[in-house]
Order: sequence, then structure tokens, then C-alpha cells
Amino acid sequence: MLAAFLWVVVAYTQDSKEAIKQFNSYSQLVLDKEFDKALDYVHEGIFEIAPREQMKAILEQTLNNPMMEVEMTLPEVKGISEIKSIENTHYFKFFEQKPG
Repeated sequence: MLAAFLWVVVAYTQDSKEAIKQFNSYSQLVLDKEFDKALDYVHEGIFEIAPREQMKAILEQTLNNPMMEVEMTLPEVKGISEIKSIENTHYFKFFEQKPG
């Protein structure tokens, strides 16, 4: 899921329960196609790589493309990895519950 990738790259909160809550809120906004609100959860540093409007356009083009069928559900977060701090930004990975 593109949205999950973006979040993993830029996740920055230290409290794991709060991080999971924010990730779920972000994921729901993506599912609801409320991309502007979803991008509010993305760390501002990512916009140095790709401007916000470009990120929004990518999400819109990908998830609103009538030529593609995209099915998404809210991920079930099983836990998070150890937090890594790099230049005053905190990163970690989400572990998702695999279907089946």
C-alpha cells in the first residue's frame, strides 16, 4: 500500500500507541480519498523530496484511476519496530497483521 510506505518513511512520534492511532487516522483519510488531510500527517521533510501538490497528484492519479481497480482496507497494526533517531527525527516500521 502506497500510503503505508509513505508513513513508514516519515513516521516521527515516539509513543507507540499514539503512532498507531495516527497511522490509523492517516490510513482512513487515504481510504476516504481525503488526500489533503492525509498529507497533514506526513513529515514535512518528505516535501523537500517531492512537493506536497505533487504527492497529492500522485495519490489522486493512483487511487482515482478508472483504468485500475484498487482495493484497500485499514491495515491491522501488530506492533512497531525499535525507534531509530536520525538527525532529531524518529523513524520506525509498522508490522501489519497478514491476512489469513
